[in-house]
Amino acid sequence: YSINIVYFALGKGDDYVYHGHTAFRGLHTGDKLQLTPAQREEFGMMEAGDLFPEYYILEVTHFNDVAKDTLDEWIYYLKNDKIEEGFSAQGLVQARELLDYDRLPDEEKQAYDRAVDNRRSERSSIHTAKKEGIMECEASGLEKGRAEGRAEELKNIVLKAHHGGFSTAQIQIITDLSKEQIKSILTCQPFSGRDTLNA
Repeated sequence: YSINIVYFALGKGDDYVYHGHTAFRGLHTGDKLQLTPAQREEFGMMEAGDLFPEYYILEVTHFNDVAKDTLDEWIYYLKNDKIEEGFSAQGLVQARELLDYDRLPDEEKQAYDRAVDNRRSERSSIHTAKKEGIMECEASGLEKGRAEGRAEELKNIVLKAHHGGFSTAQIQIITDLSKEQIKSILTCQPFSGRDTLNA
């Protein structure tokens, strides 16, 4: 769609909203350019001009200030620079906010802008803190998982080495564990990865 908002009379007419679309005619034959059946099926359109924008001209100064539909509500706003209570056209709420902002004195605009910037900064800080917290938790969980995996691996090495006839001293050399840690594994007492890390 091409929407043109004009504040002058564009030609002669009684309406304030005009609609048009593109039509292609042969310069020599005067025939209207049509889509082929395959193109109609592919594009879901009937005429070549349907592939091009539809045009709307809103002659704002011709509007009589009586809003009968949501389009009229927008034209009323464009003509009078105000939005009446009860207008419900999509986007007018945002337009009202911009209009209210534009009407603020410079000092109040600056205060408003600072408040908006502060709110954005706070939201950004909260978002960053949450993201960092999640990353710390993930890193902590990964570290814990690695430690537990390493402890399980060492436990298996100790048990296999013991069953294979290795002495405690030999197992110490292989695993870097203390005698107490090896004894704990062999007697099936609890053994954690933190003990391993501190060994």
